[in-house]
Parts: sequence; C-alpha cells; structure tokens
Amino acid sequence: MSEFGAKKEAYESRVRWTREVRKQAEKYGFGWGYWELASFFGIYNVKDKQWDQRMLHTLLPKTD
Repeated sequence: MSEFGAKKEAYESRVRWTREVRKQAEKYGFGWGYWELASFFGIYNVKDKQWDQRMLHTLLPKTD
C-alpha cells in the first residue's frame, strides 16, 4: 500500500477515514505511510510546534 491522507477541512470524517484505512491495512498485513507530516494533510503544526493529538492517536493507537 502507498501513502494515504485526508485534508483537514472535514475533520470528523478525516479521523474516521484515517482510522479505518490504517486498521484495514494492518488487518491484511500491509505496511502504510501517512501523507504527510506538516502541511495540508499534516498532523503536526510547525508554527505552534504542536501535534494533533487525536490524529496522532488515530495513526498510532495504544490499542484498538
């Protein structure tokens, strides 16, 4: 699988979609990469030096 990501504008849908894509990739043994770190699809705000904690947990949960 290649990279995946969603723009920030539809935040709730973005979180749900991202979680489902990650879970399905892992379920079927695919490696994945989130596109990208700190711009239109980003999960890190360079200006504020802050992670989007909800998206970070969506991508790297402790448990599902």
